[in-house]
Amino acid sequence: MSDTRLAALTARVEYTDPVMRARTAVVGGLVLLGPTLLVVLKLLDAAPTAIIAAGGAALMLAFVLRFFGPAASRRASVRLGIIDDHVVIGDEVIGHQDLVRSLAEVVSVEVSDTLADRTLIHPDAGVYQVMGSQYLTIGFQSRDVGSSTSVQTVKVAANASDPVAETIIEALRDAAPTDVKPATESVLSPAAASPAADERLWGVARQIHDSVLTEYGRYELDPALFLRYPGVTDVTRGPVMDFQIALAEAQALRTDNYPGDPALAGRYRAAADTLRRAWVRCEADGKSAALGDLPAAARADLTTAGKLLAHAEGTTHGAEKAAYLRRVQDTLARLTDRGVLHPPLQVLAAIEAAARRALEP
Repeated sequence: MSDTRLAALTARVEYTDPVMRARTAVVGGLVLLGPTLLVVLKLLDAAPTAIIAAGGAALMLAFVLRFFGPAASRRASVRLGIIDDHVVIGDEVIGHQDLVRSLAEVVSVEVSDTLADRTLIHPDAGVYQVMGSQYLTIGFQSRDVGSSTSVQTVKVAANASDPVAETIIEALRDAAPTDVKPATESVLSPAAASPAADERLWGVARQIHDSVLTEYGRYELDPALFLRYPGVTDVTRGPVMDFQIALAEAQALRTDNYPGDPALAGRYRAAADTLRRAWVRCEADGKSAALGDLPAAARADLTTAGKLLAHAEGTTHGAEKAAYLRRVQDTLARLTDRGVLHPPLQVLAAIEAAARRALEP
């Protein structure tokens, strides 16, 4: 068995559940209904207030359905992870408890040669299969005293072509002894997680959450970083909106101490994992865009503002530093008023505070 310690590694296989499909269809219908109502009511000579109210109600309902609630903010997914030397298997359905077992309890791992022909998510039966995906059959040592079965199994979706899943599979194979050949099998119960292990995994989720907050905070507090990559915090961009939704969900589930409820702790772990992935996409999108998505004039203004900020940081003369910073403020205010830029309030406050300090005796 390998002694390599993997702090936190999670692979996901997404799928569209019936609730998501139904909600997407309803949202699409409402988006089409709004403009249609405007035209129809106008032809019927309806009162302007009625026209606006009807069209607005349809679009508002579509917005609420699209952006509020776990099912609306992302696709459902099956998760397979190794966190703090424990195997974590679960989905993102409220009420489903994650399966948590020690790596030391792994006795066998098999990767399917075929793809699942349908989606089956039954935690009580130890089945987490997604249509079109490979799946692992993992055997764990039985914890049932007096059981006639020596191995309990779970089937979980995982694509071996995914580098993260590949690393997890290798770790599982390293953990499985080569001399164990399970003769009998039984379904693995999700209630097998020990309280101590569950609390440790909850602690790892908090560390992941804190790490994301620290990394994101740099873009909200560092004016120089914002001037280089304004897209990372621009809430009008899709990846940023997805990140903000994931952040709100993780914040809502976070507690100062271990909640004592494995189901709630599992939801928080899933939210922290979703937050981490959303942040990776958000930062990558903003950094790859840099200033490229802005109009040419705005790009030139921000480039100049970056140089002015560098001059301000390099000078020791208070009045000169303040003058540079005021010019940076003017540039940001002008671009914000035009709707070209959406700077975080913390960035503006940091520049203002620096300008005031520069003039202090």
